[in-house]
Amino acid sequence: MSTGIAIREFARRDGCDDKLVRRAIAQGKLTLLPDGSIDPALVGTPWRKGNWKRTEAKESADQPEEAAELSEAVMERPKPAAGGEETSIVANVAKFFGKDPKMLSLMEATTMKENYLAKLRELEYDQKSGLVVLVDDVSREVGKRYSGVRSKLLSIPTNIAPDLARMKTVAEVEDKLRAKITWALEELVGDVGAV
Repeated sequence: MSTGIAIREFARRDGCDDKLVRRAIAQGKLTLLPDGSIDPALVGTPWRKGNWKRTEAKESADQPEEAAELSEAVMERPKPAAGGEETSIVANVAKFFGKDPKMLSLMEATTMKENYLAKLRELEYDQKSGLVVLVDDVSREVGKRYSGVRSKLLSIPTNIAPDLARMKTVAEVEDKLRAKITWALEELVGDVGAV
């Protein structure tokens, strides 16, 4: 009667594929008993890296006492003086996650990292395709436009002063001013349409 378990049963208990177990045996990470079975005590040991199910299960099993000790140590940090902004780790984590701070498992941390990388790549794509523009670029362009408006409006008195001096009625002055202001504004509308 053997004391070990079959390769498939070992894989089932450890939450992986039996091909992975066979590969680990070939690489010497796992050893077979003389009868070709595997010692069941090796289930859950760190014989492979990247075993998400085992890692998460182990972390959740270890978390109550380890996390309690860590959270107590973090919570006992001194609070800032009255009126000062709280800069403790707990406050920063709570701000970032928008909930009570907790230790993330490796799976949660990796998922969060991948989600943020995907968002960053989406933003980069949107910037390159022109769907999103930088605020600095927009403010720079608006500044140029306002500078153009200012220049055109300030040039009106210089351009029409000699003509206004020769006019005899208020209606003539008003018509000349209205024509010049309309000309300046039409040029501005043309500039905006060219963008």
